[in-house]
Amino acid sequence: MADMNAILEKNIALYNGRSLNCAETVLASMCEYMGVESALVPRIATAFGGGMGGTQSVCGTVTGALMALGIWAGREPGGDQAPARARRRSASRASLPRPTARSPAASSAA
Repeated sequence: MADMNAILEKNIALYNGRSLNCAETVLASMCEYMGVESALVPRIATAFGGGMGGTQSVCGTVTGALMALGIWAGREPGGDQAPARARRRSASRASLPRPTARSPAASSAA
């Protein structure tokens, strides 16, 4: 299994260097942790940084996390929700990552 702390350190450095926004950082980190490789990550999260297109509305960190959750437990193509429901029921809280690294805000203050 991937080392979440190493993933977060790398992606937080990209965030602090303004190479990734908040939504991209969360989505890229979670996808790397889950072993998901796609040319769409982090591009699909770009418009959600700064709170839905920079409007400072819904937090980009939240939308990035919701996108990652959808990748992890979303429904299958065709609209069938049964497989996703079964995955959510069978998943234990222990299977979710528990990062210990500091948040991007805390890292930039250090």
